[in-house]
Amino acid sequence: MGGNKKTIFYVSPRIEKFNLTRMIDRMRILASVNWLQHACVALVTALIVLPPGPSESISAGLDNSWVLTMNYAVQHDWIFGRDIIFTFGPLAFLSTRFAHGIPQPWFWMGDLLLLLTSAVGSLQLLRSFGWRMVAAWLLALYILRCSVYQFETALFLSFLLLVLLGIRKPSLIISLSIVLTGTTLLFIKVNYGIISLAILFGYLLVKPKPEGTWSSKNIAVYACALILPIVFARFLNTDLLAYLRSSIDIIAGYNEAMNKFQPEPIVLKTFIFAAGLLLIVGLIVAANIRKFIGSAARLFSLGIIAVALFILFKQSFTRADLHVLAFPASVTTLLFLLYLFSIETFDKKSKVLIVLSAITSLALLWPYANPLAPFHAIASRLAKPNLAPITNTLPKRMRDNIGNETVDVITWESSLVYLERLNYDPRPIFQSYSAYTEYLGTKNLEKYLHNGAPRYIIFKLDIIDSRFPMGDEPQLYLYLLSHYELADSTEDYLLLRKRNIPLQSQLTEIRSGSIHPGETISLPQDKSLYLITANVDLSLVGRVMKTLFQAPMLFITSEDLRGSKKTFRIIRDLWRKPVLVSPAIHSTTDFADLMRYRNAADRTVSSLSIHHQVSKTEKGQKLKAAGAWIDRLNGFGFNTEVRYRLFRLNIN
Repeated sequence: MGGNKKTIFYVSPRIEKFNLTRMIDRMRILASVNWLQHACVALVTALIVLPPGPSESISAGLDNSWVLTMNYAVQHDWIFGRDIIFTFGPLAFLSTRFAHGIPQPWFWMGDLLLLLTSAVGSLQLLRSFGWRMVAAWLLALYILRCSVYQFETALFLSFLLLVLLGIRKPSLIISLSIVLTGTTLLFIKVNYGIISLAILFGYLLVKPKPEGTWSSKNIAVYACALILPIVFARFLNTDLLAYLRSSIDIIAGYNEAMNKFQPEPIVLKTFIFAAGLLLIVGLIVAANIRKFIGSAARLFSLGIIAVALFILFKQSFTRADLHVLAFPASVTTLLFLLYLFSIETFDKKSKVLIVLSAITSLALLWPYANPLAPFHAIASRLAKPNLAPITNTLPKRMRDNIGNETVDVITWESSLVYLERLNYDPRPIFQSYSAYTEYLGTKNLEKYLHNGAPRYIIFKLDIIDSRFPMGDEPQLYLYLLSHYELADSTEDYLLLRKRNIPLQSQLTEIRSGSIHPGETISLPQDKSLYLITANVDLSLVGRVMKTLFQAPMLFITSEDLRGSKKTFRIIRDLWRKPVLVSPAIHSTTDFADLMRYRNAADRTVSSLSIHHQVSKTEKGQKLKAAGAWIDRLNGFGFNTEVRYRLFRLNIN
C-alpha cells in the first residue's frame, strides 16, 4: 500500500515438481485397485452363498411329498393362506431347489437377490470396517455353507447384517435392500418372514434420519415397505391376512406338536453348548447394559441379535434330533454380528468371550461339515440334470377307477399326485401331521363340508413320532366314516369313494368327568364306536417350558379286552374335539375293517389313561434313562386335572 515493494514467493521443491498428469495416473490406479477390491469381495461372497442348482428329480417320501405339493400349488394358482396352508409360502422352491413346474427365471431372480444382498452387505462392511471384518464375515458364511445350509437362512443372516449396517450408517440402497429382502423372506418361509417384517418396520422407526423424517428418500422407503408386501401377495396368489393368520397358528402349533428330544451325543453336546452360549450372551449384555440406555438404535440392534439367537435356538431344539446342527452352523454368523455390534460398545473381556464362543461352535460343527460344499454347488449348476424316471405306485385298476376325478391323499403321501399324474384336490393343510391345532383341523374339515369334497381319497394311515393313529385329523376321520365307502385296497393303500347319499351319524355323550394324569378311564366293553375329548391345561411351568424350550409332552395308553397295552403320544389341542379311541385303529388294515364292519370285538378298548410318562414309550436303557428325567420335567408342566367327555357314535 503506497509503495512499490515486490512480494517474493518461495516455492517448495516438492511443489515445484508437481506433475498433474502423474497425479491423475496415480488416482486412476488407486480407483482401479479399489474397484478390484470390491469386485473380489463381491465374487468371493457370491461363491460362498451360491445355492445349488435346481433339481427336477421326482421321488416319494415324507419330505418329497410336501416339496412336490408346494410346486403343484404354484403351478395351479392355488391361493396361499386359503387353498393351501403350510410353513412355507409361494416362493418355497427357492429353499427346496425343486424346479419341476417352475420356470428357470424364477430361480435366477431369487438367487440373484441372495447374491446381491450378500454382496451389498460385504461391500458396506468393507467400507465401514475394513478387510479384517470382511474376512471374519466371509468365514462365518463359509461355515454356514459347509454345514446346514438353506437358502432362506443365508438370506435372513445377510438381511440382519444390512439392518445393523443401516442403523449405523443408513443409505437409500441399504434401506431398499432391507425392504426387498424382508418382504421376500415372508413369502419363502413363515418363521423367518414374520420376524423379518417386524425387524423391517422397527428399522424404519429407529434408523437415523439426518435428511429429515419426511424427506423424499425416506418417503420412498416407507412407501416400498407398505406397498411391496401387497404387490408380492397379489402377484404370488396369496391372501395376505389369511396367510399371516394361519401361519401364526402353524408356528404356535409346531412348537407343541413337533417337539422331540433325541438323547444322542451330538444332541446333548449341542444343547449344553447352546444353553451355555445363551447364558454367556446374557451376562455380557448385563455387564454392558448401561451403554445401551438412552440409545434407541443400540437397543434395537441388540434386540434383533437377541431375537435371532432365540429363534435359532427354538428352531434347532424344538425338534432336537439332527436339526440341532443348525444351531452351531448359524450361530457363528450371529456371533460375528454381535461382535460387529460390540466394537464400540462392549469391553475387551466381552469381545474375547464372543470370539471364544465362535471357536467352540466351529469345533462342535466341524466333524459334520463339508468344506467342499461351495464347489459342489457350482458343479451342480454345470452338470446336466439327472432325472429319475417317474414310476407308478398304485396298481392300474386303482388308477383306472380314479381316472380324471378329483382326489385327495390322506395322511401325507401327496407325491402320488405327481407319480400317478392325478387330478389333485387336497384339503388346505395337505399333510395330516401338519394340522397341529384345532383351528387347522377345522379348516381341513370346512374344505370337505363347504367347498366340495373330492370324489376319491387315497388313504394310508402313516403316523410320525409315535402319535395316536386317529388323533391327527379326528374331525375329518369321522366325516370319512359316514360320507365315504371303501372302493378298493392294496397292501399299502385304500381307495375311498364319496357316497352318493351319506350315512346318518349321531354322536351321543354318555359320560364326563375329571381325573388326575395317569388314572384310568373305563370304557363300555361292547362293539360300539367310542370317542373321547380331553382337556389338559399347561401349568405356569409348562407355559414357560413351551416358550423358552419345548412344550411338555402328553401320552395316552390304551388296553384292549385281551390285556394288550399300547402307548402313543397325543397333541393336546387336537383332543378338544372327539377322537375315536375304540375300537383300536393302529394300521391301514384296521381302518379298512372299520370302513367295512365298523368294529371287531378283538379291537375293543376296555380302558385308557392319559399321562406324561415319556419313559413308557421308549425302548432301550439309554432312552428309558433319558425319558425318566424328561418325565420329571413333564410332571411340572401340566395342571393336575384331566377333564374328559366320553361319546358313543352311531352310523347307519
